[in-house]
Amino acid sequence: MLKIVITTINGPDSSVKSWHDLGDLLIVPDEKTPGELFTSQIGRIVYNSSPLAGALPKNHYARKNLGYLKAMEEGASVLYDTDDDNYPLPNFKVREKECLARLAYSGSEWANVYNAFKGLSDPRIWPRGLPHSEIESGFTAGRDHCVAPIQQGLANGSPDVDAVWRLADGRETLFSTSAQSVRVRSWCPFNSQSTWWWPEAYPLMYLPSTCSMRVCDILRSYVAQRIQEEPIVFHAPEVIQYRNEHDLIDDLKQELPLYDGAEKIREGLESLDLTESYTSNLRACYRWLAEHGFVLPSELGLLELWISEIHDKGL
Repeated sequence: MLKIVITTINGPDSSVKSWHDLGDLLIVPDEKTPGELFTSQIGRIVYNSSPLAGALPKNHYARKNLGYLKAMEEGASVLYDTDDDNYPLPNFKVREKECLARLAYSGSEWANVYNAFKGLSDPRIWPRGLPHSEIESGFTAGRDHCVAPIQQGLANGSPDVDAVWRLADGRETLFSTSAQSVRVRSWCPFNSQSTWWWPEAYPLMYLPSTCSMRVCDILRSYVAQRIQEEPIVFHAPEVIQYRNEHDLIDDLKQELPLYDGAEKIREGLESLDLTESYTSNLRACYRWLAEHGFVLPSELGLLELWISEIHDKGL
């Protein structure tokens, strides 16, 4: 069965119920989560007493790592990562690892994948974590079958963009739900809002916690793209997001390392000599991120706890 992982501080609202209807829903609680309101008819609260659970900070999005590990422990054949303010659209379906997608090439090291899903009359829009110098990057594309262990669905309504876009524009956005999927060979950030993972990529799901919550899943996407050989596939919207309340100025402050650092991170990760071992490569990538101030040195100890859990599960 499909395993769906979310974290929430809310009760069992309509979003949580809609995900429970589509798969085995694992809910990662935090200090404010009213766990007593959830039942087996709504979803399963993930409680974990592992060393990693004790080391992760409270009230941080990276506690979602515990849900991933629980899904892996239960033998998930595919894992869907989403948030409690997303709702499945009518076209939502369980994805297959082998899919039909356009092979997209950008004219630079980066690609703005949102440009592949919007009409000419749509506003300029870009995903969180894309360097602002690359907003206009476009594609040439052909169509082919591919195998992609990591796939990202877009979101309509309030898609994943940075605070600069929200402060400058902020309108509701509707991408085409009929657009062909795209696999991207250039660098392009992906998030944790509507993401499909298959077992060979599970070790790469690690969310760092010594950075801000507006940065952690984007850092994960950079690391995964550096290590994972197959291109990331992006699909037309399969969810609509009614965004939880945010302080946009606080979001902006949290995202500053991405505005200044995305290109530096790309260059730094590309400079690494990687091996065939995912765990060795994770260590190398996060060591570089720690050495250059994108995560704290203590992140490396948390990563080791994750790797230990992964090894225990035979991944």
